[in-house]
Amino acid sequence: MYYAWVGFYTYMLLFIAVPGLVTVLGGYLQLSYWPPVREICSHADHLLLCPSCVINCNYSRVSESCFEAKTTHLFGNFFTVVFAVWTCLWATFFLEYWKRYSAGIAFSWDLSEYSIIEEYPRPEFLNSSRFKRRHRHPITKLEEPYISFLHGRLPYFLISSSFVVLCIVVALLIMVAIIVYRVSIQIALYTTPDQSAFWSRYADNVVMVTAAFINLLLIMLLSWVYKRLAYFLTELEMPRTQAEFDNSLTLKMFLFEFVNYYSSFFYIAFVKGKIRAEPPEGGLQKSTTVSTYLGEPCPLVGCYHDLAIQMIIIFVGKALLNSLFEYLGPYLKSLYNRHQYLGFRRRRQRGKSAGGPMEDAKSPSPKGDTETGEGEQPKKLQQWEEDFMLESWDHMSLFYEYLELVIQFGFVTIFVSAYPLAPLFALINNVFEIRLDARKMILNYKRPVAQR
Repeated sequence: MYYAWVGFYTYMLLFIAVPGLVTVLGGYLQLSYWPPVREICSHADHLLLCPSCVINCNYSRVSESCFEAKTTHLFGNFFTVVFAVWTCLWATFFLEYWKRYSAGIAFSWDLSEYSIIEEYPRPEFLNSSRFKRRHRHPITKLEEPYISFLHGRLPYFLISSSFVVLCIVVALLIMVAIIVYRVSIQIALYTTPDQSAFWSRYADNVVMVTAAFINLLLIMLLSWVYKRLAYFLTELEMPRTQAEFDNSLTLKMFLFEFVNYYSSFFYIAFVKGKIRAEPPEGGLQKSTTVSTYLGEPCPLVGCYHDLAIQMIIIFVGKALLNSLFEYLGPYLKSLYNRHQYLGFRRRRQRGKSAGGPMEDAKSPSPKGDTETGEGEQPKKLQQWEEDFMLESWDHMSLFYEYLELVIQFGFVTIFVSAYPLAPLFALINNVFEIRLDARKMILNYKRPVAQR
């Protein structure tokens, strides 16, 4: 079902990847004669702008915003408006056609009459020692723990909800910390004595790029920590079935990941530049408003350039890092398992050669082992030993694959007007993602158990 969904989603991306490429090409063809770009880049050398800060900041020329003007028009032009409307329609078509396609798959695979009510309880639920009372379930007729809502589920639900809210607040505070970093570093670069230095001339772009990379690293770190916390909190709630467990974990993960990944984009698109105060008459030291310290101005051509750079770095960087970690993680774990198993075999061989307690004359060496000498390491492992050293497959292995692609779907649909090439990059990424996932599942994991 996962590969059916990814294949269908990747195929549907073609219908917005090509229009997105056309949008960028249309903006590129208009760069040479679009009036705002031509005026800023060619006829604005004598026009000066007010300093970006109050103390020790020089005037800047309008022509210094030429690169931002070109980037803004490259991604944000007339074709972008049409493309954004088409993306909204495409999202609706995608969901409706997927319902039809998945219904056909469910019928073909004999899943159309599957009911969650008939699902058997999770082993962790049946083996729980937290609840002493037991009863016979009316549908499955199994003896299982009885958990009352008031004393069994409500306290853990409140604890879990509190932690989720706390993590969301932490994600928002990190976004505020990134804003403070941008403002403080920008002022520091503008007030350097050598205004001709690279860091001073391109202070806006330097701050923009470094803040986006720092934000990406913090997003990935928070996501890694929260995955483990959300799993632990869901286990505390003790859901009865695997479907209930997945639904509870899904709600926690998507609430947090939505804020974690998208909050900086909402800030740049709708808040940045809106709380900027006018320069105080008596100097910076006489102004104590919040906007003085957190007020971050947009460039001359607006915040569209900033939003596009943020989108490129976080969207592309997230996809590359996730692909790297997803493939290297199971591979490194299988290497560790191999090291542990080979160490066990060496100890076993030494015990046999020494005639110790591990020696068993009635237990011959596995078929196919060829030894170069007594107590030496066998040259070749059998296939069952190779399979034993692979990483175990569990019911959560595909959950995070779905999570990654649904977050990508949010980037492609919500913020596509900031970066029209996002669907094209998502299409290319998913083509490799499908092959990497297949290779990882076949070569780095033990064979999964099929479940209806």
